[in-house]
Amino acid sequence: MWFVAFVVGAIAVYEELTSPVDLTNATSYVVWGLYVPTYMYFIGASAGAFLISVIVNVLGTKKLEPTVKLSLYSALVLLIMAIFTIILDLGHPERAIEVLSRPQYHSVMADVVTVYVIYFVLLVVELLLSFRLDLIEGRFGSLGGSAPIKKLISRLLHPSAGSPESLERSARLIRRSFLYLGAFGLIIALLFHGGVGALLGTVYFSKPWWTGPLFPIVFVAGALYSGAALFIVILMALWPRKDEEFREMIAYLGRIVYWLLIGNAVLIVADLVIPIWYGTDPAGTAITNEVLFGQYWYVFWIFEVLLGFIVPGILLSSRFRDRPVIVGIGGAFAGIFYFAVRLVEVIPAYSVPEIPGLQSAYVDPRLIDTYTPSIHEWEVVTFMVAFGIGLLYLGYRILPLVPRAAAPTMPEQGRGGSAPTMPEQGRGGSMGPISGDAGEPKLMERRGFLRSVSLAAAGFLVAVSIKWGALTKATSSALAYSRQAARALIARERERLAAVSTGIIEGLARREGAERPSFVDENKLVKAAGEGVVAVSPLVAQAAQVAVAETDFEDESWSQPYTWLPGQPTIQVPPGYDELNPIYRMMEDLKRALAKPANQRKWGMVIDTRKCVGCFACTVGCKIENKEPPGVVYRPVVVAVHGDYPNQSATFLPRPCMQCENPPCTEVCPVGATFKRPDGIIAIDYDVCIGCRYCITTCPYQARTFDWGLNYTDGTPKIEYYDIWTSFEYGVDKWDRPVDSRKSPKFNTHKCHFCIHRLESGMLPQCVTTCIGRATYFGDLNDPDSLVSKLLREQGVSRLKEELGTEPKVYYIGLTEPMMEEEAPMADGAWVP
Repeated sequence: MWFVAFVVGAIAVYEELTSPVDLTNATSYVVWGLYVPTYMYFIGASAGAFLISVIVNVLGTKKLEPTVKLSLYSALVLLIMAIFTIILDLGHPERAIEVLSRPQYHSVMADVVTVYVIYFVLLVVELLLSFRLDLIEGRFGSLGGSAPIKKLISRLLHPSAGSPESLERSARLIRRSFLYLGAFGLIIALLFHGGVGALLGTVYFSKPWWTGPLFPIVFVAGALYSGAALFIVILMALWPRKDEEFREMIAYLGRIVYWLLIGNAVLIVADLVIPIWYGTDPAGTAITNEVLFGQYWYVFWIFEVLLGFIVPGILLSSRFRDRPVIVGIGGAFAGIFYFAVRLVEVIPAYSVPEIPGLQSAYVDPRLIDTYTPSIHEWEVVTFMVAFGIGLLYLGYRILPLVPRAAAPTMPEQGRGGSAPTMPEQGRGGSMGPISGDAGEPKLMERRGFLRSVSLAAAGFLVAVSIKWGALTKATSSALAYSRQAARALIARERERLAAVSTGIIEGLARREGAERPSFVDENKLVKAAGEGVVAVSPLVAQAAQVAVAETDFEDESWSQPYTWLPGQPTIQVPPGYDELNPIYRMMEDLKRALAKPANQRKWGMVIDTRKCVGCFACTVGCKIENKEPPGVVYRPVVVAVHGDYPNQSATFLPRPCMQCENPPCTEVCPVGATFKRPDGIIAIDYDVCIGCRYCITTCPYQARTFDWGLNYTDGTPKIEYYDIWTSFEYGVDKWDRPVDSRKSPKFNTHKCHFCIHRLESGMLPQCVTTCIGRATYFGDLNDPDSLVSKLLREQGVSRLKEELGTEPKVYYIGLTEPMMEEEAPMADGAWVP
């Protein structure tokens, strides 16, 4: 079973690291899926396992002294499992080292990673000092482990020859260092696990579920509880001597875990009841109801309450404490099913949107607030568990962590067939350091282990072959049908678009008193629209592209739409037009702003919700301009319907990035990939972003989304050109999206940036020029003569969530409370790509 889990999980990990498409069920609104609770569970269990060594070294509990080395090694293994799990969750795991090479210590994540390094070194140092103490006090020979490894450790750590007094001084010095290292280590363990809680607590702007008064205490107490419970299981599996000393250790640990269980249960109940009792936080109350009675009820009531607390509470009670097997089963229930607590702590926080109705503003499978882990995610977690079990067993076999099964004090016993005095010693043959005694776990006996591995591997291969054949046949049929359907659809769309575009362009020519322009003139119209001078509407410009392309549709040289590049001349504003069209007024404002140094201008946007008609032209224009892939949207429009039929009304709320003056997203980025430019725009360096999605979680406006590597034509016979178009975001011609690659901007956070590449070329943002109702205004807030400054002075403006102190630079005219309070009940009214 272990071998199958390891192999299946290893395949899933390989796919996770190499697949150009994300294989999880995470979305841009639920960005932290199964891997994050798993990481938090492992890191908490590491702190709890380390607690055992602290009880011995700091509190002087001699009863558990034989388990110190095993507890330190268990804590080390669990730490490695946690780190590997969270690295796999990154969009760019290859950049994980950036957190250490260029840390931003204003980010809690960077601080926590630094503490992990200190904790790792501390565990290794304590483990080596334990080996040295065993060498000094003569216990090293009685320990298990591989003879070559023990010889190497003895050679490296053996004290130099000296008098018994000097050896005694060395032993006292090591024990004293254990006292200080243990106390320091306890602080570090609580600090780094408290830091994990702080990772959640620092997003108080957006996730009230993580900011309860007891949340930090619950986090740390749960770590000690789950880690100590798992250590009981490890001790039951690996301790070779099931004697009276072993019974006392298990009973003592069972008592510790039992009282930690009681304390955790009280804290969790209080943490759930307080928000409901006071009712001061509607979002927190809604999430609590979702946990108790909503889509996550079974995780809470069955896995957390029943299997994680009630069952282990019974098995760990004083009634069964003298039975190690029952205590071990209770520890297994407590340690394993506490994982449900971590799930409930993380996932439900995303179930309540920050902007009501946002989940219906743009329909996309990766823009929803519901989440269920995929089979692939469970396979990766299974690998991490199998990997950890393998490391524990490897350490048990080669390192001197636990006593040998045969007591070395009477060497004549157990040799030559003489009867041993202890049932664990000898099987009628000579004893080596590791002899496969009856006291070892039967599962690890060589013959039984190899037999299990062979049967499991054979069954796995048969299942894979059967499944692969069926999958291949089904895929071939689906591809053949999809190819025919796609060709027919493309042919119909070509004819329809050609007819529409021809009619639009001829109508435009008649309105302007000219003959139908030639294809060359149409191309100029396209360029004029792209340059921000909207002499024609963007719809006409796009229709002109289709008309031009119709001349030779098989030639895909037209497929890259015209995009402004730096260095090209701008089109002059016709005289007098700035008085008739606000676009031209804003163009003049833009020219004045660009003539100033970047740190003297501050870009801002004003949106008049009274003029917004909900056409979604800004959303579409933004998607096209920035080549936004599935799961990414910069400017959704939230639709809210008020009243009952027939007395109904609708309001529309465009939501770009707020470009906050005090942005919380820049503070949490561990590598400085997201930053505020001198002109106030919040930008992202795709080449530095590690894809941790911490900034997405922190944003109180949900203005950030994630590129999951998906394509609009996934599942069709061919990935079309528009899926691999190069994006000119941030003014560089490098952001292509190869189908078989994970390179940036794939697996990076994305956000609205006021079309920096257009601004720096003298053009307005695409959403401004595309708005058919002229509801969006843009300019320099530091320029008192700009149109946006005039609107701020003369119109009653407001901003979203001003109480947070983020100082957004996007202002709204006509923003009313119902827009923010009422959920948009019309997913069918949202724009669907």
